[in-house]
Amino acid sequence: MQLISREEIKTLIEQPKGNCVSIYMPTHPAGPEMRQDPIRFKNLVKEAETRLIDAGLEQKEAIALLEKSHECIPMLCMETGKGGKESNASISQH
Repeated sequence: MQLISREEIKTLIEQPKGNCVSIYMPTHPAGPEMRQDPIRFKNLVKEAETRLIDAGLEQKEAIALLEKSHECIPMLCMETGKGGKESNASISQH
């Protein structure tokens, strides 16, 4: 698995202040684990929503902040089956 780079972290830090969510997870190139990747991603999005609400955001605001993450699930399904090595899905929503 390729780790997040310093440049990627720098870009995230330099974003406008406010609520930010980054989801970074390893994906699998093939096999039964590959079919679990979209489910794992959805679970991470749900966990992010819970953490945002626990941090004081209204549920409606948390859902709106994470809205674009749901658009990544079809992409994640396509990307996980490519190649013969592990890849990574990195989604940032600011």
